[in-house]
Amino acid sequence: KKVFLKISQHVNVTNDYINETLLLRQTMDTQMRLMSSSKFERVLHPVFQENELTLIIAGGVLGIIAALLQMFLSNPSDRIKKVYSRISNELNKIKKIFLKLFTQWLSRKKRG
Repeated sequence: KKVFLKISQHVNVTNDYINETLLLRQTMDTQMRLMSSSKFERVLHPVFQENELTLIIAGGVLGIIAALLQMFLSNPSDRIKKVYSRISNELNKIKKIFLKLFTQWLSRKKRG
């Protein structure tokens, strides 16, 4: 326990020293600014990949809720037609996004 406590007290100092000596923050900043948007996306994608399906579903549900709220708060005439139309539009958007992400996932899976 004593050794662990002593080491943990020096980790922050060592970390700061290494960052300053190797200029890690500046190097990372420069290199990330030089990346193309597609390369930057490939760097970030694994971070979100684990929760990708959850994000897609949550976005779809929130989109439907927003459409319903907008419909009910807008002009009250023809509400049923508007609800059906907006829900249908949102579901089509979700379907397109899901198919795009699914095909991307399949192509990544095939590549290994």
